[in-house]
Amino acid sequence: MPLLPDSITRPVERLGATAQNALEVARFGGLATDEEPSPYEIAVEHRVYRLRHYYPRDRAREGRDEGPALVPMVLVPPMMLAAEVYDVSPATSAVTVLRELGIDPWVVDFGAPEREEGGLERTLADHVLAVSEAVDFVRLDTGRDVHLAGYSQGGMFAYQTAAFRRSEGIESLITFGSPVDARHGLPLGLPEQLATELAQIIATAFRGWGIPAWMSRNGFQLLDPVKSLRNRVEFILQLHDREALLPREGQRRFLEGEGWVAWPGPAMADFVRQFVAHNRMLEGGFVIDDRLVTLADIRSPILAVVGTVDQIAPAPGVRAIRYAAPRAEIYE
Repeated sequence: MPLLPDSITRPVERLGATAQNALEVARFGGLATDEEPSPYEIAVEHRVYRLRHYYPRDRAREGRDEGPALVPMVLVPPMMLAAEVYDVSPATSAVTVLRELGIDPWVVDFGAPEREEGGLERTLADHVLAVSEAVDFVRLDTGRDVHLAGYSQGGMFAYQTAAFRRSEGIESLITFGSPVDARHGLPLGLPEQLATELAQIIATAFRGWGIPAWMSRNGFQLLDPVKSLRNRVEFILQLHDREALLPREGQRRFLEGEGWVAWPGPAMADFVRQFVAHNRMLEGGFVIDDRLVTLADIRSPILAVVGTVDQIAPAPGVRAIRYAAPRAEIYE
């Protein structure tokens, strides 16, 4: 017979586990998961980007086995998120899922501009040209046209790169929540004219310096403060149950801090001026490397993944690719 009843020991054990886990979070920023990132090598390195090739040995083995060649796919992250967005944890790793489906995954890594020489001086065109160079490298390495994919602003980079190249070497485009018509994503329901004027002010103010990672993170959390608060409360309430927290700990740490990087000031100013203030993805075209580019130049088939309750990239703004790229086959 136990010395103390469960009604006493269980709350004490729960309190002790909560305190121990809270201390670990406070000291190290999160709980140790022993998770390992997916294997990759740096295939090419440039002043603006590095190109990661995931599971490179698997592709070499497949070649020796005389099996069908893997389908190359280049993944592009948004400017404000680290390349690890495609490999947050083993349970939510895009590159691993793709590899299991017979895809040869490559990821454009823009790094952390705030920690790299000249990183905060990058323009929007620098990023688009970097993606285009990555496409050229993968085509040369694999001997095949590539599928170009991106999440959020990474998908916008994919559209812009395909338009710049007039779809040369691009088998298809896949985008996830990537807006084309900025008028449908105006924050706080601001009138279009007021939002345009504010965008011009922001573009001018931030051109000379970058937006730090913490500001980007907090800004996105404020777009849906209820969800952000709910996630934090749920985490605190489950601090006693380590096993319940571990499967999502990698994702939590990524979104709470580790996954965010600075926006270079010139790139931010270009983005706001061309695609927010003047809505150039849909109307009039935009300038890349002193050349006027329009999404009407895209001829590759496009798969646009639409989030029907996405507050950052509302569905109508994402679906506007149908009007911006009339020569392409559009799938949703």
